[in-house]
Amino acid sequence: MRLLLPVIKVLLCQKSLLRCKTLLLFLSLVICSGTTCYAESISVMTSEEKLIKYSNEGYDKAKLLLGLKYIYGMSVKIDYDKGISLLSKIEDDSDAPLAIGYAYEMKKEYDSARKYYEKAISMGNKKANLNLGILYKEGYGVKKDYTKALSLLDRAKDSDPQALLLIGELYENGNGVEKDTNKALKYYNDAAEKKVALSYFKLDGLNKKVARISNIKSLLNSALNKMKQELLWIVSTIMAYIFYIKTKRTKKLNYNFKNISIFNVENKIIEGLSISFKTMSIDRISLLNIVLWNSGNAAIDSTDSVNLEPLQIKLSNGQILGYKIKHMSNISNNFRLDQINDQQIGINFDYIDGKDAVVVQILHDCKSDSDVKIDGRFKEFGTPVRRQLPTNNGLNKATNIFKIIMSLVVILAFPVYSYVAYGELLQFINILTSIGATVFIITAVIALTYTMPKGVNIDYDSFE
Repeated sequence: MRLLLPVIKVLLCQKSLLRCKTLLLFLSLVICSGTTCYAESISVMTSEEKLIKYSNEGYDKAKLLLGLKYIYGMSVKIDYDKGISLLSKIEDDSDAPLAIGYAYEMKKEYDSARKYYEKAISMGNKKANLNLGILYKEGYGVKKDYTKALSLLDRAKDSDPQALLLIGELYENGNGVEKDTNKALKYYNDAAEKKVALSYFKLDGLNKKVARISNIKSLLNSALNKMKQELLWIVSTIMAYIFYIKTKRTKKLNYNFKNISIFNVENKIIEGLSISFKTMSIDRISLLNIVLWNSGNAAIDSTDSVNLEPLQIKLSNGQILGYKIKHMSNISNNFRLDQINDQQIGINFDYIDGKDAVVVQILHDCKSDSDVKIDGRFKEFGTPVRRQLPTNNGLNKATNIFKIIMSLVVILAFPVYSYVAYGELLQFINILTSIGATVFIITAVIALTYTMPKGVNIDYDSFE
């Protein structure tokens, strides 16, 4: 400008209008060229350099933009510490604490991240609700709290559609809320409408799951309906059979016995010990316990016995040393023992009602069980039949069957759980439990139709 002063003075001395116009034109050219040169010098600077320059000059907006670039890696290398340093100087923009919280979260300093998210929320930043909600949903730096996470995500759903996706996950898995597939689908659909990419995969997966559950429920209901029909048929058949057995009038005389060796000369411990009976020396003594019972439901009368073949206890290869009636379940049966000879005892009675029984004990010197025989014939059912004593273990068998069914329920519960929703699984278990209980009751009823003769308590190992 100093160089231009002499020229201006010379031109001012001339009062020519033409020269004044020339002066103005010259000044405009100089000013324009200077401005162009300054603009060109500024344009050479990068956007980052410009932000740094304006940031250093104290512009908060420049500090904010530069800090965000460092934290989110926008056209620069991510540098969380630089970003935090720049944004910490900004006090009136809620995006600053939000970005700082994100930086601390990426650094896995979750406690600091939580504090800055809470600060951003207090400044009115709705997007910070999403970030803080994720911390509580995943348990980053805080105790998992699905209820609080849901509350925060609900506040963020209008400002960030990502929140819709996360709320859908909570409803799908039943975290903090009651499991609700329909609500989960609604939130996934809302997220998909707002172009949240992951929501499409969530929708596809959940729809397939719903279809699979629906198909399994349909198959399960069909199977259960069929099972109910078959169970009803089985129950009806069994109950009809039980009623038939109960109402059918039958007479069946059964017996069983056990022989216990008391003394045997071959196994004697004391030398010189001998036993005699009626001046006769005997080599062995055994105790025979015999139980007879009516396993039918109609009374056996004394007149049912065939006179030529009366009811007798017969021994061979030995003799009867003593005998007695140990027990009668019904004293009115009036059982009586009459010794016919050394090897035969007659059994007389007035009647034997259903389940009535008698226990007879006999001392003898027979060698083996094959020497014992129960003989006799009756008009309606023929000869007495040896059979195993019925016991009350039918109830134990019913209990075992029930346990097996319940074990199957538990085993089936695990694979079914992955396909069937929780509520349907409970329904499935309840139905199988009902079936198990029904089978238990039926088995118990059958067991009770065939029990130990009433009042009989046999002690084979003692003799009074």
